[in-house]
Amino acid sequence: LGQSPAGALANEPTTATSMSGLEPLLWECIRLLSAYMPPSGMILDAGANDGSSTAMLAREFRRHTVVGVEPTRVNVKRALELTAGLQNAVI
Repeated sequence: LGQSPAGALANEPTTATSMSGLEPLLWECIRLLSAYMPPSGMILDAGANDGSSTAMLAREFRRHTVVGVEPTRVNVKRALELTAGLQNAVI
């Protein structure tokens, strides 16, 4: 996929393999919509489950704060583990 508009805004390459945990159609939607995102801001991951999508979004959109919302304790624990060290990720 090369460099997405979000990658261009963040000066970071975004590739299909870096988001491989997401469904291809979902990734394509994110890639297309990222052209309309401001260079910084907040991304909400509602229903973050185990936090894998929150972590991937935080890595791809480093200038954005990614907030993962998840009500299930066991998932919150795993999400905190997966996002540890990502300063722009909040669970």
